[in-house]
Amino acid sequence: MTCFEHLCNALLFEVFDYLSFNEIVKGFLGLKERFNQAIRNYPALIDVSKTSENILREKGPFQCRTLTMHNDASEEFIYNIGSYINFRSLRAIDFQYINRYSALSILNELPMERLESIEMSRLSGDGHVGSILQRIWSLIAVAGRNQLEYLNVQLGLVCEDEAQLLSDLPSVKRATLTDVSDSELFMFCCRASNLCSLVVSATYFTSNIDMSDLKLFQLTHLSLAIQKRSSAKSLHQFLSKCSNLTDLELRYWYSRVDHEMLDCERWQSLIEQHLQRLSHLSIRILRYISIEPDTYYEDRFEKSEFWSEKEPLFQIKVKLLL
Repeated sequence: MTCFEHLCNALLFEVFDYLSFNEIVKGFLGLKERFNQAIRNYPALIDVSKTSENILREKGPFQCRTLTMHNDASEEFIYNIGSYINFRSLRAIDFQYINRYSALSILNELPMERLESIEMSRLSGDGHVGSILQRIWSLIAVAGRNQLEYLNVQLGLVCEDEAQLLSDLPSVKRATLTDVSDSELFMFCCRASNLCSLVVSATYFTSNIDMSDLKLFQLTHLSLAIQKRSSAKSLHQFLSKCSNLTDLELRYWYSRVDHEMLDCERWQSLIEQHLQRLSHLSIRILRYISIEPDTYYEDRFEKSEFWSEKEPLFQIKVKLLL
């Protein structure tokens, strides 16, 4: 019978895949030198937020394929992180609630050209925010020119200063952008023209921006939530650039300023002319009951032959709020 310690690394790594990095370290590190070597060579998912810095500092360096940080580590650990963690196998990072300077310091140590997934949100810190974020975005752009497929970033990483995007981001296929303006979204989409799936939380959608350079021929899935004001002209112009959309989810606030946002004939025209491949549509409209309380715009969609034929794959719901 083969002893567990005599298993080859490939089989040991399959066992480790079922365990967290903490469980691997607590269960096997220090038992035998055979296990110690296997653990240090195993490309682990290391969550610095849940792993003792002392273990990484004293027992490392450890191989890492995914680096997670959901709070700041000590300044000394950040400065010397490359001595405690081997990033040769790194493919993904997830940073939340850490200082911008810490994020930048770590990114400078990483093989950005090998990253396939980057998630970064709720970064903190004062000082020269624009300068720090510009340097962070420049490093993200390195990944976007190589193997990066998924990008999830929050406001500040996509900035209005177009010089921050040093080149196109051809490798990005899926992206999630949070708290971005419409101009930031347009700029990003012009650079990431191979997007297949996009999830966006936009602060507003009203800018009258030239979209002639915007081409999103690969985009098939779009989820767009607009937090404040929106313009039918701006929104429809953007959607007209997504000719291969199959799934569209919209959520926005209604304002009496722009009745066209609830114009069922205009939506029908947009779909028939520019979104002919659309197979699933979900529109959620929020409006206060005090705004035109006796008007029920969803009735217009229900009475339309076009929209009746599309149900239940096309759904338009208006939610009234007090």
